[in-house]
Amino acid sequence: MSYTYDYVTTMIDFCRLHAAKFDNYSEIMRMDISSGEKASKLEEQLLSKFEVSQKLRIIPHIQPYEFEALCFADSNGLIKSDMLLEKHQKRIEIEKNKYLDCESINNQELPAKRLEKYGYSKLSSLFYLHANLALIRESCPHFNQWIIKLENTVKTYDR
Repeated sequence: MSYTYDYVTTMIDFCRLHAAKFDNYSEIMRMDISSGEKASKLEEQLLSKFEVSQKLRIIPHIQPYEFEALCFADSNGLIKSDMLLEKHQKRIEIEKNKYLDCESINNQELPAKRLEKYGYSKLSSLFYLHANLALIRESCPHFNQWIIKLENTVKTYDR
């Protein structure tokens, strides 16, 4: 059986989005709401730029704060993906445990910058090969909502 899926999704890092010219970006960033709620507001804006007929086929996702927030959610997968980080696993865990969820890791220092202190490099990371999706979904609620939307889209489409 052959399927043709005509949906588009995004996975854009939350950090440095100010350069993308989002309306009210600064106001949204100053709001006293979670990073996931801020990302949702920006996703709504992104979606609003499309025609009504196109909106049904677009599932925007903006990852608070950046991809590396997902790496904090599964430190074992992160260590397996980059053995240079192994000697810093306890420090990475301590960093992670300071926050309610990994998508909240950012108080003036982005997750990638925090990991770089321990030898992490975006260019050499193979995290996606070792990541435990269940752990990431549990610790990253905004990411989990995106995955649920994708799952529901596929279920609806496969009927």
